[in-house]
Amino acid sequence: MAVHALAAKSPPTPLLNKFTSHVGEAETPSEILDVLDEFASCLLPVNVLGAGRMPLLTSDWPSIQLGKDVFLHASTPVDWWNEYAAKAARGYDPGILMAKTSLVAFTWTETMQMLGPVGTERWPYELALKYGIRDALTCCVGQRWLVAYHSRQVLGSTLTQPLRLLLIAAAGFTATRLEEVIVDDPRASKTGRP
Repeated sequence: MAVHALAAKSPPTPLLNKFTSHVGEAETPSEILDVLDEFASCLLPVNVLGAGRMPLLTSDWPSIQLGKDVFLHASTPVDWWNEYAAKAARGYDPGILMAKTSLVAFTWTETMQMLGPVGTERWPYELALKYGIRDALTCCVGQRWLVAYHSRQVLGSTLTQPLRLLLIAAAGFTATRLEEVIVDDPRASKTGRP
């Protein structure tokens, strides 16, 4: 039986225990994201996109820095991030808005169906497609962190409720560990960020 089918029937407790143990031992953001990626890719055809600390104000978006506030997984195209960051600094991403204001995590496909963005509001999805990212699950942790998984296919029915909950829980654990290992940014106290 495939790992995906087994995971859909019951939570993979040994896999979850291994994940929490390895994340707790990881010392760098890249190690933490590698552990999360290994866990997530055993459950579904997904990889980790990355994790980022959100600024309190949308107007602070241009201050976001790769390696300080945003951490990409090795499988994520850096060119995608560069284009995304440049465009996000000039506008907004409806998916980020949805993630920040929701208590649950939605896939990009679900967000598109709920919000129905048109015209220029579709830019984050069109940019993602350019780099082979067909769908993603974006998890907001404490309205402070975003942790995202990406897929080359629509997640749809493969993302069952138990698997979604496992990925959300893993994202929360990952964000907590990232908060522990990254050096605090001195800008945080100047901008009122905790």
